[in-house]
Amino acid sequence: MVIRNGKEEGVPAWGNRTAFRVPKEKFQALLAFDKKLPEIMKLIDRKIKLLGIQSKFILHESNALAADLQNIVDQEKIFEIIPKTLNGFYKACFLMDRIRKYPDNFSLWLIYGSSLYSTKLHSRDLAKLIYSLDFLYSGSDDLEENVLNSFVETMQKITNHILHMQNKNLQTCVDISPREETINFLFAVNLYEDITQELRYLYGIENFSPIRKIFQSVENIDSIFEKS
Repeated sequence: MVIRNGKEEGVPAWGNRTAFRVPKEKFQALLAFDKKLPEIMKLIDRKIKLLGIQSKFILHESNALAADLQNIVDQEKIFEIIPKTLNGFYKACFLMDRIRKYPDNFSLWLIYGSSLYSTKLHSRDLAKLIYSLDFLYSGSDDLEENVLNSFVETMQKITNHILHMQNKNLQTCVDISPREETINFLFAVNLYEDITQELRYLYGIENFSPIRKIFQSVENIDSIFEKS
């Protein structure tokens, strides 16, 4: 189409840079209305909005951390990172991520983080865990076999956990509001899909479904959108 009907000429919108231009009469004749297009555009619009909603997790966590640090001076409170807990591990990863540093003993951290998974994790804890794992995973492009196996095993468990959360209509804890449940869930799913896609194509791990569209793991986009 472009080769047969286009010709080189200046484009005013590009500062008259030369480009191959096709007269609108040529390509408009090829355009036709697709009845599926409105539904596709609606879905794209909703996913864009859901991406904005899931990003609120980091904003909330950053504000919470800033408040804890300010309380050291304002209210003479002690800032604690408790070892051997998911929250302690997460805080350490969050702070290191903010200052753009990775732990020296990277492999040990990723194996330890992988061991913190539990079927009892509510949406907030799942988001914290997968954030920590994503931070550590992104620090290396060549995982040792034992580290990779441990990490893949945990990601498989998270696959089932995400399905289980949806089966419970994202009601994982009585102390978490429906909106926060949605934010936590979308944040976890977004990172989960990024990680599993890389595991498939960088390490040849075929335990996970190929991700062909964002939020593919969300079973009912309309329902999730309404809750947000």
